[in-house]
Amino acid sequence: MKNHQFILGAIILAFLLIGCQNTPDNATKEEKAAIIKMLEADTKAFLAGDVAGLKNTWSFTPATRGMAVSPDGQRIYGGSGDEMLKWVEAIKPTEITFANSNYNIHINGNMAWATFDQTRTQPDKSSSTTHEVRCMEKINSNWRIVVVASQAI
Repeated sequence: MKNHQFILGAIILAFLLIGCQNTPDNATKEEKAAIIKMLEADTKAFLAGDVAGLKNTWSFTPATRGMAVSPDGQRIYGGSGDEMLKWVEAIKPTEITFANSNYNIHINGNMAWATFDQTRTQPDKSSSTTHEVRCMEKINSNWRIVVVASQAI
C-alpha cells in the first residue's frame, strides 16, 4: 500500500512541477521586489512582536494555513486562519535578526508562491537556517500570505 501511495505522490508531484513550468510567469521585476519587501516586512514584524505589522502581511481566512517544524521534528505552530491569528496575537518581541536568500518566486495573476532560505541569528550570535515556503494572494492590490511552511535544516 505504501508503495502505491509513493507512486501516486510522485505522479502528482510530477504533474505539479510540469504545470508550474508551463504556466507563464507574468511577474515583473517590480512585482517580485514587492513580494520580497512584504516577506521581509513579515519576518521583521514577527521578530518585533508587531501584531499590526503581521496583520498587514497576512490574510487570515478559513483557508489560511501555517506550519513550522523544528530541527528535532516538533511542530512549532500550525493550523487554520483562526488558529494562526490567535498564534500571531500571542507573539512576543525578540532580539533575533534574520537574512533571507535564494529567493525563487513564481507569480500567476493574483496568486504567487515563493521559496527562500532564512537564517536567524540569536543575540549570542548562534544561528539556524530554515527552508521557507509562502503562498500569497493579491488582495486589494497588496500581496498577503495565505500559506506558510518552514522546515529547519
